Amino acid sequence: MVLLAVLLFFVGFGFAVVPPIVEQAQAFANELPRYVSQLQGNERILSFDERFGLLDRAETLVAITGLVPLIGATIGAIVVTTVAMFTSLQAGIICVVFYLVYQQVENYVLYPKIMQRSVNVSPAATVVAVLVGGSLLGALLAIPMAAGVQLVLDEVVAPRQDAA
Repeated sequence: MVLLAVLLFFVGFGFAVVPPIVEQAQAFANELPRYVSQLQGNERILSFDERFGLLDRAETLVAITGLVPLIGATIGAIVVTTVAMFTSLQAGIICVVFYLVYQQVENYVLYPKIMQRSVNVSPAATVVAVLVGGSLLGALLAIPMAAGVQLVLDEVVAPRQDAA
């Protein structure tokens, strides 16, 4: 009964949240060409682009975002989903679903296993460190901090408790 209630909650939440998001994303996709044309006509943007090559840099950066742990894939997913929304609403929704599933698998299956092997932190501690430490310290520091805490516990606290 509890499982059914939880599933019904998430289904209801999905029906309450997804349609407005899709509607707003579609409205944004419809208005984006107008926004881009307004930016391209802006003298200040044009002067920055001529001086610093902003458009060329922006194109080389949609690939570099994949190198940023935990948020790079999200930034890439936003860009890909936005482009897909220009193609069709169905393609955009398929991209959103794909990236949601992909990120869950990456964050809760792959990332903990990789971190366990590289810093020898248990998968559960890795997930907790990313969830808690990611919001407090930043995702890049969460896993090394968890490894440091685990090292102190293993090398200092446990021997003192064994000696007592």
